[in-house]
Amino acid sequence: MNAKDIATLIVRDVAETDPADPHHKDTICINADVLEAMIVERLTPPAAVPMTGGKYDLVLRPFLALMERELRANSGKGDRPGWLSMSRETAMLEIWHHAAKLQKAALNDDTPAIQEHSADVANMSMMLLDVCGALPSGAGEVER
Repeated sequence: MNAKDIATLIVRDVAETDPADPHHKDTICINADVLEAMIVERLTPPAAVPMTGGKYDLVLRPFLALMERELRANSGKGDRPGWLSMSRETAMLEIWHHAAKLQKAALNDDTPAIQEHSADVANMSMMLLDVCGALPSGAGEVER
């Protein structure tokens, strides 16, 4: 779905708002083209931050490697099409589940488990962003 489709749906929903609806007074009218431009602006990703010589590279690079290792280890669970089929609620439950495993690993000072579950929590957070459509664009369309 592109920005024009989203704008059209929103404008249609606003037009169909029942005046008896208590939230009707909160409804605004906006031109579909203006709304589309606003959506495109909001969905335009920030300029890419190079991963070379950056202030946080010493921690981001190894953490990103841990995240990728865990994604590959769990790829049999469905990859991106699989996580995009999750509801927001399920994604949040997965984050809590992995956070609990991370808590136990931290309490036990279990470095390999801390690495694994930290990456799992980060990956599940990324997946939630993707499920919610809040991941900056650039992720591309999903190949199904």
